[in-house]
Amino acid sequence: MSTYFKDLEDYGIIGNLETCALIGRDGSIDWLCLPYLESPSVFAALLDMERGGHFRINPATKYESFQSYVENTNILQTTFTTPLGVAVVTDFMKPEGRKGNVYARAVFRKVECIKGEAELEISFRPRFDYAKELPGFELTGEGIIARGGNENLFLQSPVPLEIHEQEARRVLTLKGGKTAWFILQYNHCISMSPNDCEDLLRETRRFWHNWAHKCLPSGCVLDGPWYDLVVRSALVLKLLSNPESGAIAAAPTTSLPEHIGGVRNWDYRYAWIRDASFTSQALFHSGHDKESQDFRRYMSGILSRTEDPSLIRIMYGLNGEADLEEQIVENLSGYKNSSPVRIGNDAAKHSNSR
Repeated sequence: MSTYFKDLEDYGIIGNLETCALIGRDGSIDWLCLPYLESPSVFAALLDMERGGHFRINPATKYESFQSYVENTNILQTTFTTPLGVAVVTDFMKPEGRKGNVYARAVFRKVECIKGEAELEISFRPRFDYAKELPGFELTGEGIIARGGNENLFLQSPVPLEIHEQEARRVLTLKGGKTAWFILQYNHCISMSPNDCEDLLRETRRFWHNWAHKCLPSGCVLDGPWYDLVVRSALVLKLLSNPESGAIAAAPTTSLPEHIGGVRNWDYRYAWIRDASFTSQALFHSGHDKESQDFRRYMSGILSRTEDPSLIRIMYGLNGEADLEEQIVENLSGYKNSSPVRIGNDAAKHSNSR
């Protein structure tokens, strides 16, 4: 297995407003925490390519690839070109998971051969709790279940998978015009048909299109040469917002270093009051006032629990937690071997007045 670390610009992001997944140009989900953004990881190859775990779909032969988003959505497409043909992997999560929709706690991966023939390698290598838990596997009639601690992942696969050394693998061959769906579910095992998945893809596309910025007939406040980048930035910021609590996370990741090989590797999956305030302001000015109202509600909750405004911490958990005890994860090497890997953040002990 390759231990090559990707550059950060070689990742795209998807999410469901509960959590986010980072997916590389090689079709590998290298970072995913479930069920929430601040939960332990189930894939953490971002922080250790050998031990962290991944879920990869990519050509079995030499290829070139690029990533793009379906316009004005957080639906990610990775296009692979090989000497034999062209394949596209479409990745998405359905938003609004905290409203009881079990489909939201799932990653949907549509694999389509659009030209020629595609021979694709499937590698499913989950590692629970920041790779502290090696999974146990159980093959089912529709895929495979990986279990670790009190968690399980169900991967519905269109082809039978084979287990080799704590990893499920398979080579899938698709002809031009053919499609296959892989559905990864957290703590659920609900069978879904390709038609079900196509319906969810349409619903997800509609959700993001309805949310994305729309210009008013009287003119657009975002008009200018950077319009597309501003809209894309807002879509990413929305993925970091928590509609249930109103919090806005600083980042979907932990322990990415300030510089390669350095030790200033912090967990940013929390709400910094200053940073989140600027984010709320940016979303408001781009026409998304609900997110600003949600953040105001989050701050009102914190203020109601604080005797003196001068004692407000510089950061809190996404549900207003003040205790974010910092720990070091010894078994992960860190991004490009930049250690230590940290979870939690002791900066939560400091007030804004300090």
